[in-house]
Amino acid sequence: HPCQVKSDIYSPEIRSSEFRNNRISVIANGEGPRPLVGGGRLFIHIVPTAAFSGMVHLDVEKIHEMHNAFLPLGASGMTPRFNFHGFVNERGGDQNHGYTQIFRNGALEATKAGIVRKQEDRLLIPGFALERHIFERLSPYIDGLRDIAVPPPLIIMFTLEGVKGADYYVKENLWGDYAPPLPDDVLFLPDCVLEDYGETLEYHKAVRPAFDALWNAIGYSKSQFFDKNGLWVGKQKG
Repeated sequence: HPCQVKSDIYSPEIRSSEFRNNRISVIANGEGPRPLVGGGRLFIHIVPTAAFSGMVHLDVEKIHEMHNAFLPLGASGMTPRFNFHGFVNERGGDQNHGYTQIFRNGALEATKAGIVRKQEDRLLIPGFALERHIFERLSPYIDGLRDIAVPPPLIIMFTLEGVKGADYYVKENLWGDYAPPLPDDVLFLPDCVLEDYGETLEYHKAVRPAFDALWNAIGYSKSQFFDKNGLWVGKQKG
């Protein structure tokens, strides 16, 4: 039909990526009532394929009831509140160092700022600590979406922004104490699809390709933080 809106024919994956890209652009430009501070930022977007169908309209009061499932990354506390987009849990403090936003269409956006540290003349991202924060929250986020009636499948996207030239530092690097620096300011890790809700192991296996790609960037063939079954376990002995 000549009047058909072009975006209506986009796949859920394309529309989810466009949503993610737009959100990162908004945040990188310092927009919004509480701009997210810089110093390198991590974004997690979990988007149901039904998000843009017009069929998902979450009850924000239900999200509030379940808000403990959506603790901000790396935080021990939060300030929950309703907002224009739906519901947000923010970390405390005068500056915004991270939050978890649940949109009315079922999408989740989790952020963590200040992931790049300066050590003498090096820029470092502590890879183990960053991934631990991610995997501490990944299952609660997904199960929380299940409990507020977000339908699967889910598209899960991880993005690092403001990280060009930083060393993604893990237990041991192939290059001694230095890994090849991250090549781009924004790293869009491969999109991952979770077909249905399940157990933690299934969630970890679903997102592993994103972390394998991140470790590819520092010279490894795959992430060394998963066990033989595909569960993220972090640093391993031996």
